[in-house]
Amino acid sequence: MKKRELILLFAVLFLADRIVKLYFDKLLLTNTGGFYGLAPSSNIIMIFVSVIIIPLLFVAILKSKRAIVKYGAVFVLTGIVANLTDRILFGGVLDIKIIIFNFSNALNLADIYIVTGIIILIVSSLGLHD
Repeated sequence: MKKRELILLFAVLFLADRIVKLYFDKLLLTNTGGFYGLAPSSNIIMIFVSVIIIPLLFVAILKSKRAIVKYGAVFVLTGIVANLTDRILFGGVLDIKIIIFNFSNALNLADIYIVTGIIILIVSSLGLHD
Protein backbone atom coordinates (compact mmCIF):
# COMPACT_ATOMS: atom_id res chain seq x y z
CA MET A 1 0.00 0.00 0.00
CA LYS A 2 1.63 3.21 -1.13
CA LYS A 3 1.26 6.47 0.76
CA ARG A 4 0.17 8.12 -2.49
CA GLU A 5 -2.84 5.81 -2.69
CA LEU A 6 -3.85 6.61 0.88
CA ILE A 7 -3.45 10.35 0.30
CA LEU A 8 -5.52 10.09 -2.89
CA LEU A 9 -8.25 8.15 -1.06
CA PHE A 10 -8.29 10.78 1.70
CA ALA A 11 -8.48 13.62 -0.86
CA VAL A 12 -11.28 12.03 -2.92
CA LEU A 13 -13.37 11.27 0.18
CA PHE A 14 -12.81 14.71 1.68
CA LEU A 15 -13.67 16.51 -1.58
CA ALA A 16 -16.80 14.38 -2.03
CA ASP A 17 -18.00 15.48 1.42
CA ARG A 18 -17.39 19.13 0.53
CA ILE A 19 -19.06 18.87 -2.90
CA VAL A 20 -22.17 17.12 -1.53
CA LYS A 21 -22.56 19.86 1.08
CA LEU A 22 -22.30 22.52 -1.63
CA TYR A 23 -24.85 20.74 -3.80
CA PHE A 24 -27.38 20.24 -0.98
CA ASP A 25 -26.82 23.65 0.63
CA LYS A 26 -30.59 24.27 1.00
CA LEU A 27 -30.95 21.12 3.15
CA LEU A 28 -28.04 21.76 5.52
CA LEU A 29 -28.40 21.89 9.29
CA THR A 30 -25.65 22.83 11.75
CA ASN A 31 -25.03 20.18 14.40
CA THR A 32 -22.89 21.23 17.38
CA GLY A 33 -23.26 17.85 19.06
CA GLY A 34 -21.47 14.60 18.45
CA PHE A 35 -21.70 11.59 16.26
CA TYR A 36 -25.36 10.88 15.36
CA GLY A 37 -26.42 13.08 18.26
CA LEU A 38 -24.92 10.66 20.81
CA ALA A 39 -22.44 13.09 22.37
CA PRO A 40 -23.09 16.34 24.23
CA SER A 41 -23.90 19.48 22.29
CA SER A 42 -20.52 21.14 22.68
CA ASN A 43 -18.57 22.12 19.62
CA ILE A 44 -15.44 22.85 21.72
CA ILE A 45 -15.47 19.36 23.28
CA MET A 46 -15.88 17.72 19.88
CA ILE A 47 -13.00 19.79 18.45
CA PHE A 48 -10.83 18.73 21.40
CA VAL A 49 -11.72 15.04 20.95
CA SER A 50 -11.02 15.26 17.21
CA VAL A 51 -7.62 16.86 17.75
CA ILE A 52 -6.69 14.00 20.10
CA ILE A 53 -7.93 11.20 17.80
CA ILE A 54 -6.34 12.49 14.56
CA PRO A 55 -2.69 11.82 15.58
CA LEU A 56 -3.66 8.35 16.82
CA LEU A 57 -5.10 7.53 13.41
CA PHE A 58 -1.94 8.79 11.70
CA VAL A 59 0.10 6.44 13.87
CA ALA A 60 -2.20 3.53 12.97
CA ILE A 61 -1.84 4.33 9.26
CA LEU A 62 1.94 4.70 9.39
CA LYS A 63 2.70 1.72 11.66
CA SER A 64 0.28 -0.89 10.39
CA LYS A 65 1.56 -3.40 7.86
CA ARG A 66 -1.96 -4.45 6.90
CA ALA A 67 -3.72 -2.65 4.05
CA ILE A 68 -7.19 -3.21 5.51
CA VAL A 69 -6.20 -1.40 8.73
CA LYS A 70 -4.75 1.48 6.71
CA TYR A 71 -7.95 1.77 4.66
CA GLY A 72 -10.18 1.66 7.73
CA ALA A 73 -8.08 4.28 9.51
CA VAL A 74 -8.11 6.55 6.42
CA PHE A 75 -11.91 6.38 6.28
CA VAL A 76 -12.22 7.29 9.97
CA LEU A 77 -9.54 9.99 9.63
CA THR A 78 -11.25 11.55 6.63
CA GLY A 79 -14.59 11.65 8.42
CA ILE A 80 -13.11 13.24 11.53
CA VAL A 81 -11.12 15.82 9.53
CA ALA A 82 -14.17 16.71 7.40
CA ASN A 83 -16.33 17.18 10.50
CA LEU A 84 -13.54 19.10 12.26
CA THR A 85 -13.30 21.41 9.23
CA ASP A 86 -17.04 22.12 9.51
CA ARG A 87 -16.76 22.76 13.25
CA ILE A 88 -13.95 25.27 12.76
CA LEU A 89 -15.46 27.04 9.72
CA PHE A 90 -19.17 26.94 10.60
CA GLY A 91 -19.40 26.42 14.36
CA GLY A 92 -20.77 22.89 13.94
CA VAL A 93 -20.97 19.97 11.54
CA LEU A 94 -23.03 20.58 8.41
CA ASP A 95 -25.55 17.74 8.13
CA ILE A 96 -27.99 17.12 5.31
CA LYS A 97 -31.62 16.76 6.39
CA ILE A 98 -33.10 13.61 4.91
CA ILE A 99 -36.82 12.81 4.95
CA ILE A 100 -37.93 9.38 3.74
CA PHE A 101 -41.45 8.07 4.38
CA ASN A 102 -42.06 10.47 7.30
CA PHE A 103 -38.72 9.48 8.85
CA SER A 104 -36.43 12.44 9.35
CA ASN A 105 -32.70 12.33 10.04
CA ALA A 106 -29.60 14.37 9.39
CA LEU A 107 -26.17 13.08 8.43
CA ASN A 108 -23.27 13.74 6.09
CA LEU A 109 -20.72 11.73 4.14
CA ALA A 110 -18.14 12.23 6.90
CA ASP A 111 -20.40 10.34 9.31
CA ILE A 112 -20.73 7.52 6.78
CA TYR A 113 -16.93 7.43 6.38
CA ILE A 114 -16.46 7.11 10.15
CA VAL A 115 -18.93 4.22 10.39
CA THR A 116 -17.43 2.53 7.32
CA GLY A 117 -13.91 2.87 8.73
CA ILE A 118 -14.95 1.47 12.11
CA ILE A 119 -16.60 -1.52 10.42
CA ILE A 120 -13.45 -2.14 8.36
CA LEU A 121 -11.31 -1.96 11.51
CA ILE A 122 -13.61 -4.35 13.37
CA VAL A 123 -13.59 -6.84 10.49
CA SER A 124 -9.80 -6.60 10.30
CA SER A 125 -9.52 -7.37 14.02
CA LEU A 126 -11.77 -10.44 13.67
CA GLY A 127 -9.59 -12.00 10.99
CA LEU A 128 -12.49 -12.23 8.52
CA HIS A 129 -10.30 -11.16 5.61
CA ASP A 130 -7.23 -12.42 3.78
